[in-house]
Amino acid sequence: MTVSGYDSKKPHGLFLNQAKAQCSIYESGRMAYECLKSSNLYLIDYQEIDQNNLPLKTYDFYLFNYHHITMSWLDTDFIRQLPGKKFTLVLETLPGDPFVLCPSDLFDAYLALDPTMYRPDDPRVYAFPRPLEDLPDLPQLFQIQEIPIIGTFGFATPGKGFERVVDAVNKEFDKAIIKINIPSATYADGATYFLHNTSYASYLEQLCRKVAKPGVEIQVTNSFMSKEQLIRWCAENTLNCFLYHRDQPGLAATTDQAITSGRPLAVSANPTFRHIHAYLNPYPFQSLRESLQSSLASVKMMQKDWAQIEFTKKFEGVLSDLAFIKSTPKSQNTLKKNQPIPPQKKVLVVSHKAVQCGIHQYGINIVKALQESSCYAFEHVLCASPDELDHAIQTTDPQVIIYNYYPYTMPWLTPKITRRYTMPCLGMMHEVTQEEADAATADMFDFHLCPDPTLLLHSPYILKTKRLIPDYINTESMPSNPVIGSFGFGFPNKGFERLVSQVQEEFDNAVVRLHLTFNELVDKQGEHHTLATAERCKNIITKPGIRLEISHHFMEKKDLLDFLAGNTINAFLYDDDRHRGISSVVEHALAVERPIAVSRCGMFRHVLNTTPSICIEDNSLRQIISNGIAPLVPFYNEWSKASFIMDYERILDQVLGVQHQSQIKDQKKTTIPVVSN
Repeated sequence: MTVSGYDSKKPHGLFLNQAKAQCSIYESGRMAYECLKSSNLYLIDYQEIDQNNLPLKTYDFYLFNYHHITMSWLDTDFIRQLPGKKFTLVLETLPGDPFVLCPSDLFDAYLALDPTMYRPDDPRVYAFPRPLEDLPDLPQLFQIQEIPIIGTFGFATPGKGFERVVDAVNKEFDKAIIKINIPSATYADGATYFLHNTSYASYLEQLCRKVAKPGVEIQVTNSFMSKEQLIRWCAENTLNCFLYHRDQPGLAATTDQAITSGRPLAVSANPTFRHIHAYLNPYPFQSLRESLQSSLASVKMMQKDWAQIEFTKKFEGVLSDLAFIKSTPKSQNTLKKNQPIPPQKKVLVVSHKAVQCGIHQYGINIVKALQESSCYAFEHVLCASPDELDHAIQTTDPQVIIYNYYPYTMPWLTPKITRRYTMPCLGMMHEVTQEEADAATADMFDFHLCPDPTLLLHSPYILKTKRLIPDYINTESMPSNPVIGSFGFGFPNKGFERLVSQVQEEFDNAVVRLHLTFNELVDKQGEHHTLATAERCKNIITKPGIRLEISHHFMEKKDLLDFLAGNTINAFLYDDDRHRGISSVVEHALAVERPIAVSRCGMFRHVLNTTPSICIEDNSLRQIISNGIAPLVPFYNEWSKASFIMDYERILDQVLGVQHQSQIKDQKKTTIPVVSN
C-alpha cells in the first residue's frame, strides 16, 4: 500500500531487529516492539534480519533497530532503496547528539531512546521515553529486613563498576548481601578476554570477592534471563544499584528493568544515567541508605512517564508528523521538568602560564571536573601579572577566587594584590605538610585549599580537599610478560634507579618502561637531572632478559594514561625521606586500574594503609601484581569526579555561608524494607 496524504486504511510497517543475541541492543529492540504493537492506529510486523533473511514484502514504513556493530553487515544502500519511509531507533547517543554512531543521512526519522535528547534544529530527531515493560503482579514491600539485599547486573564490559558497588556497601553497612548477575554476551565476551587474559566476568567476580569486607556476602550468577525474569530478580532486592563509570555513548539499559521492578534505586553520576538524574540525585550526592529511604517516589514517576502507552503515543506522533495517520494527542514530556535552576555562582580559578608543570596541569584537571558542577560556574584563566589578573576579575565578576598558587610559579602574586578584591579568595597549598598547614595564616588568602586527605584540621584557615582520579577506561591488553612502568620528572630522589634494581632482582624477563620528562622550570633540556638519571638506570641493567625503555617527550594527559594502561604494574619508589606534598602520580596510576606499588615515602601517605599493602617494603612487585587492584578499589568512589565536585561544593558553600545539603540531612538510621519471596 502506498500512502498519499491520509489513507482510510491503517498504515502497515515492519520492525527490523538484529538476529537474536544475548545483547542489550537486541533486547532494547524487543522492548520497543512490544510497546509499538499495541496501537490500533497502525499495523506493525516484526522480523529479525541477517545476511540471509532480509525483508521481501513492501511496507509503508520500516523501523530499524540499527546499530553500527550488530548490523555492520547491512549495506546502507539497501536501506535507501526500500520503498516508503525509513526510521531507526537510536540507542547510543551523546547529550544532544543522536548521530555519534548512526549515519545522519540514512533515515527519515531518528527515534532516540533518550528522554533527554533535545534537537530543535532537526525535526527528524525525536526524544523517546524508555520502553518499560508492564508487570503489575510483582511482590510488595511489607516488612523490615535487617540484612539488605543489594542487586546489580550487566554484561561483563569495562566501566560497569561492580566492585564500586561492593565498596559503597562496605562503607555503609556492617552486613549485607550483594547479588551480581553477569550473563554471557554475544558481542562482548570475546572482545574483553584480552583485558586480563581470562574471562572478564570471572575477573570481575574474583575482584568483587576480594573487595568485600567480612559481613558482606557476594552472590554471583551468570544467568541470561528473560526480561520478565530479570524484573522479578530486581524485585527481590532491597535496593538495585548501578555505579557505572564507563565512557561511551548511550544510556544504560539495565535500569529499565530495575525501574519496572518498583524497588529503590541508586545510580552513579555517570552520564549514562542522565535520564535518571532528572528524577533522583546520584551517588555519592545521595548515599545508598538515602536512596533506600527516598528513591521510591522517583521510581514511580519514571514508571509513569516511561510507560508503554507513552512510548506508543510518541510513535503515533511520528506517524502523524509524516502524514501516515491523523493528528493524535501528544504524549507527555519524556523528560521530567525540574524546578527552575537558580543562577550558578561564579568561581574564578587563576593559574600560571607554564605548560610542562604539574601545578599548571593540576589546575586544568580540577577545573575540567568542577565545570560539571550544577551549583557553581568555574572559569579558568592563566595570568602572568597583576594587570592580567585584574582584567580577568573585572571580566568575570566572580563570587569567589581560587588561586592555583605556588611561590615559584606565581612570584608576582602578593598579599597586597590578593587583598585588592573584596570577594573571598582561596589559595592552593600544593606542598602541604601537617606542620605547614598548622602554621597557615590569613595574610594572603582567606583559606588555604589543601589536597591532602590525611591532614588534621588544627588551623581555622585550612580547608582539606579530596584527591581527583581522572576519568579513564582501560581497554589495553594485559602484557603476557611483566611490564613495569613509572613516570615523572627525572630527579634523582624519585627512585627510578631503585625500581630498575628491584625489577632485576625479582624477574629474569621483564620490561621496565620509564617516562622521564623534562621540567620546564628547573630542568628544561634535561641536562641537570633527567638525562643523568636515565644514564644511571641504563648502567644498572646486567640481566639479558631485562629491557629498559626510556622516553622524555611531553605527554598530554590522555597519552600518559595510555602509557600507564599498557603496563602490568606502575611503581613509584621515591626516597623515603621525601616529606612534602602529596604526589599526583598515584591518581594517574589509579585511573588505569592496574596494580600500583609505592615506597613508604611521605608523599604517598594517602595510600599507605591499603589492605593488602601496596608498599614495596611490605610486599614484592610479584605479590602486589598478584593482589591486583582490590586494595585500590576504596579510592575509586572516594576520589571520583562526582565525590570531588561534591567536596568542592561543600567547601564553597561553607566559604559563602551557605548551609550545604549534606549538613542538613536527617542522620537517623534508615529503615530497610524487604520483599516477599
